[in-house]
Amino acid sequence: MEEMKEKYNHEIALQLNKEICDAVRDELKDDKLNFKRYKILVHCIIGEKKGQGIKIGSRCMWDTTCDAAVSASWENEYTYAFCVAYGVYYY
Repeated sequence: MEEMKEKYNHEIALQLNKEICDAVRDELKDDKLNFKRYKILVHCIIGEKKGQGIKIGSRCMWDTTCDAAVSASWENEYTYAFCVAYGVYYY
């Protein structure tokens, strides 16, 4: 994510969330990566930092032999972001 110095803005966060999810999904669907038999799911959370703590969790029915996930996080003084992408194999 590009370095942001501005304070958290709900409207900008909504737009960035959609852009991040679309960009991650598009990168993972690239033909060069050969994930044709995978359903790609991307979940992104962007929020304002106000001194609170946050825990993020998820649960899935999972086949450890071929399903996968990757996550990334980012933060600055005012904002945090967490993104996870799941690759679920189509049998």
